Amino acid sequence: MRIGIDCQALQTAHSAQRGIGIYTRSLLSSLLTRGEDDYHLFFNARLESPHAGQPAALCHPVDYVEKTGSWEPDEANEYLQRLAYESCGLDLLHVASVQEGPEAVIDSSAGRRSFPIVCTLFDLIPLLYPGVYLADPAKNARYLRRLELYRRAEIVLTISDNSRNDALRLLGLSEDRVVNVGAAIDPSFRPLDLAAGSTLIQAVKQALGIQSPFVLCTGGFDFRKNLNGMLESFSRLPDGLKHEFQLVIVGALPAEGILALHDLAQRYGIADRLVLTKRIPRDSLVALYNACEVFVFPSLYEGFGLPVLEAMSCGAPVVASNTPATAETLGDAGIQVDPADSRAIAQAMQSVMESQTLREELKAKALSRSQMYSWEATAQATKEVFHLARDRWKRSGHLVRGRKPKIAFFSPLPPRKSGISHYSAQLLPHLSKHFDIDVYVDGYLPSQPPVDGSLRFFPTSPELSRERYFSRLFQLGNSAFHAYMYEYLLRHGGITALHEVSLHGLVHATLVDERQSEQRYAEEIVYEHGEEGRAALEMHQQGEVDGATMMALFPLNERALSASKAVIVHSEFARRQLLKGRSEQIVPRVKRINQGVTVLPLPAPSQTQTVRARLGIPGGAFVVGVFGMMTESKQLEVGLRAFQRLRQHDGRAWYLSVGEFAFAGYEASILRLCEQLGIGDRVVFAGYAGSQDFSDYVFTCDVALSLRYPNMGETSAAMLQALACGIPTIVNDLAAFAELPSDAVVKVQIGQDQEDDIADALRLLAEDQALCRRLGTAARRYILEHHSWETVAAQYADYICYVESTGLGDQTDLRAVLGRVVDKARTLKGRETRVLDRTIDAFAGSAGLGRVLWI
Repeated sequence: MRIGIDCQALQTAHSAQRGIGIYTRSLLSSLLTRGEDDYHLFFNARLESPHAGQPAALCHPVDYVEKTGSWEPDEANEYLQRLAYESCGLDLLHVASVQEGPEAVIDSSAGRRSFPIVCTLFDLIPLLYPGVYLADPAKNARYLRRLELYRRAEIVLTISDNSRNDALRLLGLSEDRVVNVGAAIDPSFRPLDLAAGSTLIQAVKQALGIQSPFVLCTGGFDFRKNLNGMLESFSRLPDGLKHEFQLVIVGALPAEGILALHDLAQRYGIADRLVLTKRIPRDSLVALYNACEVFVFPSLYEGFGLPVLEAMSCGAPVVASNTPATAETLGDAGIQVDPADSRAIAQAMQSVMESQTLREELKAKALSRSQMYSWEATAQATKEVFHLARDRWKRSGHLVRGRKPKIAFFSPLPPRKSGISHYSAQLLPHLSKHFDIDVYVDGYLPSQPPVDGSLRFFPTSPELSRERYFSRLFQLGNSAFHAYMYEYLLRHGGITALHEVSLHGLVHATLVDERQSEQRYAEEIVYEHGEEGRAALEMHQQGEVDGATMMALFPLNERALSASKAVIVHSEFARRQLLKGRSEQIVPRVKRINQGVTVLPLPAPSQTQTVRARLGIPGGAFVVGVFGMMTESKQLEVGLRAFQRLRQHDGRAWYLSVGEFAFAGYEASILRLCEQLGIGDRVVFAGYAGSQDFSDYVFTCDVALSLRYPNMGETSAAMLQALACGIPTIVNDLAAFAELPSDAVVKVQIGQDQEDDIADALRLLAEDQALCRRLGTAARRYILEHHSWETVAAQYADYICYVESTGLGDQTDLRAVLGRVVDKARTLKGRETRVLDRTIDAFAGSAGLGRVLWI
């Protein structure tokens, strides 16, 4: 699994050198030693880098827009963060710490995502003491905004049962969404070796000015750490103990804190017994834990109480608060006291200080209990939650629940005579099991039967844009039948099922045939292909380059792709063509879904004979069939010449053509060729056939020819229908046809030997009925396993829900963010003129931009 971790907790002033940063660093270290998953660590490039020594491939510094003057780039930065996460194709994101300072970028918006989020909650102390921690309006607003990330997370990790209970109680989270994974401390917190430890302890005590046995306390200058209460409790000890022991407080104390504590100690009469160390190295802290007579932790509230576990792990006798988190950590391995009761704290200290037996007992219990906590256990629990969150999200988190969503579906349908209209007519009944569907056609009444109220048919109209749909799905092909939907796609966007990689024919039909604008057609070629397109266009206008060459060279699909959130294709060849030269982040936006094919029962021999008789073909003939729209790319000339050679060898040979000719001139040229080859009496042109007649004609054939060159990235529905009928089929070994299994079709190469190869293949199949049966059986099995309409519709539904629920390819948020940046830049009136440039540069440099733009 590819797991992203937001690591700004290792960089911020709030956390980097404190408990949250220590926890995050230790957890990361343990997770990264477990090689089952792929971890990507995200840092803030504008903060000090903490990741020296981490594998460079795992680290992703995100370059945010810097705050300048009155410019607050929070929204832009949060969107940049989202793009950074999505650029890595994450399966899950873990936000190591949500409540960081203003220098951190934490995207807590409700935007759709392509992965679930797990975040760690250390405590909710500011909610418990808002007057202390949230008095500043800006801090309060930031804190409350970021709390929303916990509510949107798939699972929230906590470090104790206490913090879990707070999450349930204060945030209203459900039980199954909050998991306590525990905490641990660095292995360096341990009992020191007697000889070496004594030397270190003496050196540390000397450096810090510790001259007597001492009581140890750790904590920063935060009212919750209760250092005032610690001083009062120490002052209540008997005079003899106060004179015998020193009080050592370790923590990052500001100058005013040190002064305040010294003043308070002076009032309590213990100033000469107080040692304030500020922050000290870890090995020095370990030495103090090992050397102290007792460790006291009178905190008023904690999420876990990490210092308690550190002290326990070093074998220090512990007196600590009986507040929930600290009591949970300490258990019966120390003495629990009310942190507000200085007399109780003093009595607990005194009992330990005066009894060697009690000290040894507490030391043994502390060491034993500390073994319950390990980073291995916490990391394993965290890892299990990651996988649980991903599995839960995959099952239900990103799918639409409740009633079927409504989608808009654009496609030609019967009675329009095209392969895509036939395709959509078969797809819709199966897709309607997953969606309510409004079908938009080009102003005619389709002959599609209704499907239990799930299908409604409408002409395309301007009012369409007012409808609210879960998704818009365009079945886009390379012909004039799709002109009506092309303009709507460009204006409003959606998911496009691209039946051919090239849309040159569609664009030409839209701009030249329909709008009579050669100028717009020329502009479109130059727009997509620059000077190369301009030069080719001039050659075309001068008659040096024909229309077929223009279509082969210039697919004119860029505008359709740019308007599409995602694209569905029917072959790996088409997918590779679309992804060629694109950014890696485009990959999830191009999905291969096989064409569906209806597999009909095999007809009785008598039924086949009846169909042959209707066509004027003898019952014992060997019939070669060609199916679909008859265009120059079908290579009918090559096929007919190869058929003529079969006819010379085998007197049973007949040729059946099923489908309309695209152009009358091409039809006339093919008829002339048949006469020239002397095969006119053995060739039947059946013309366009409805679905039933089409299937009958396919079944009546012994072999199918499915040639296509040049190939525009299309997949032949007619060829797939021949395979579904179990007809041995000869195909060109290129593009999508090359992906067919070799045991199900006969493949021939394009080139000077193509005609020979086709003739040889026809002759072989005419002579070897066993080979024909093997090919037909394998072809039918292949279609059943890979092209069922039920499977195809389910894949459509899954992908549509994935795209729409994760925001893949949706430019709405990007446009909104940039629009507000532009508006802000206008109000600055030259004072900060580079704001817009800096933001645009940051977006342009984002590796994740391909998730929303076609680049």
